[in-house]
Amino acid sequence: MKFKMTLLAMTLGMSSVALSHDGGHGPKMTDVGKFGGSLADVKDKSSASVYKSELVKTSDGKIQVKIVDKSGKPIDSSSWDKSASASASSGRKGSEKSSKFELTNDGKGFVGTLPSDVKPPYTLKVSFSEKGNELNVIFANQE
Repeated sequence: MKFKMTLLAMTLGMSSVALSHDGGHGPKMTDVGKFGGSLADVKDKSSASVYKSELVKTSDGKIQVKIVDKSGKPIDSSSWDKSASASASSGRKGSEKSSKFELTNDGKGFVGTLPSDVKPPYTLKVSFSEKGNELNVIFANQE
């Protein structure tokens, strides 16, 4: 009887491992953009996801915020605002340092130079307008 109870307990205990799923909750941590950059959602005022964006950094400090649709196809942003306002903040809470700068619309997204006083890890916030619709994207924990 004791053997049957032990066998039943082991069977029930091991079945939870067999029934668990492999995927996580939330965005996939393995998502990498087509250009090797970080991905983030472009959201409107109601926090609804409108587009996706990819932050691509070059070795000389330039950044590109490429705008793509939800399936990853590039969006023509040439009719949008000609510039975007950006801010990069780094440091710990209480001693955060923030730098504001402008990005220029290149028809595929926005490009500019990250200020030299921004040190990793940093959070980049970009705001721009698409035909009067205010949009925002946040790239957190960038190296």
